[in-house]
Amino acid sequence: MKEAINSMGVNNLAYVDALYARYLRDKNSVPEAWCDYFAGLHNEADGGVKSGPSFRARSLFNPGPLQAASRGAPPVDQLQASVRDRLNQLIRNYRVRGHMLAALDPLGTPRPSPPELEPGYYGFR
Repeated sequence: MKEAINSMGVNNLAYVDALYARYLRDKNSVPEAWCDYFAGLHNEADGGVKSGPSFRARSLFNPGPLQAASRGAPPVDQLQASVRDRLNQLIRNYRVRGHMLAALDPLGTPRPSPPELEPGYYGFR
């Protein structure tokens, strides 16, 4: 029976949960195989099966293990973060306005270059 129960999948959890609720109200209201299975779940040492999740809920005041570990990490170097941000802005502006630098005029009339496409605009030399 345990193999059949374990292979039911998550789609039938509501059904099993309803059976378990019926079992808790009246042990004779569920089939014998389910009654044996649910009886095997109870452990007299800890007072029975605890309903609900087996993990602590995460919140702002109870961060998960990864969040707590990242808090102890050293802060990012502000200069490095600033350079990275300015470089990302330059790349984004080339994606958005880079077409304005293309030489499309067959007569060769110069087009004004947007200042945000110049590396010096972001402090790069």
